[in-house]
Amino acid sequence: MKILVLDLETTAIKHWQGAIVEIGAVILDLKTKTVEKAFDYLIKEKGKDVDDGAWIFINSDLTLAELEKNGRDLEDVRDELQILLDKYPCVAYNQQFDFGWLRSRRFTIPRVCSDPMYILTDILQIPGNYGKYKWPSVQESMKYFNMEGMEPHRAFQDAEIEAQIIVKMIENDNYELDMAKLSATTNELKKVRYLTKIDAYHVLIKKLRQYMTWTEIELEKVVDTNVDSQMPFLARIETYKHSITHFQEKIGFCEKYLNKIPLEQKVV
Repeated sequence: MKILVLDLETTAIKHWQGAIVEIGAVILDLKTKTVEKAFDYLIKEKGKDVDDGAWIFINSDLTLAELEKNGRDLEDVRDELQILLDKYPCVAYNQQFDFGWLRSRRFTIPRVCSDPMYILTDILQIPGNYGKYKWPSVQESMKYFNMEGMEPHRAFQDAEIEAQIIVKMIENDNYELDMAKLSATTNELKKVRYLTKIDAYHVLIKKLRQYMTWTEIELEKVVDTNVDSQMPFLARIETYKHSITHFQEKIGFCEKYLNKIPLEQKVV
């Protein structure tokens, strides 16, 4: 079994605010635990202005001059990348970010593995805000697995590191692959996607209820009965309630369309 591990470097957090400047990917053979180079390009997107003050140029060895000199038009490498995305199950560390950018650029990602960052959140248990754990960075995960070096924030090298993190997780029984999901045919894959979304929404609802309970406990500790002191807690509670209702509606939507998917196709 082989999977594609991807990493992107961009000039902004939101895909509508900046540009993709680098895409790297490796093929990870889960049987041999070997990594093979698959994709490594600097990217210049037409119509996207790139500022040399962007975070990526300050926090890595990538320079605007190098990008201008060696960058490839995204459309020139589109087919090469899409072939890889179609051929292999795909994964990225914090893949909501990487895959969100790719989908915003009209790439499709048919088969998606579990995000290692989310799994490691409950394993590393790094304290965050409001009593919950923070998402661990790649560097924090490297430290946990006693991996030497620093994350270079260059797409291909980061993809290599993330592949090794997945290997470590598998060796520690922290990472499993849903083979049915990764090898399913089109209709079966659609079914699995809806079921996966439903499961994810249930997890989110459970978490939100936990956060709401913690907030209610904190609210009880506010001895000052002044409304202004209570407002931040009350506002968070209302936000949690609204989010829970939203995800419950999402579950209903998924269940509705799940029943419309033909079941005659089999997992291959």
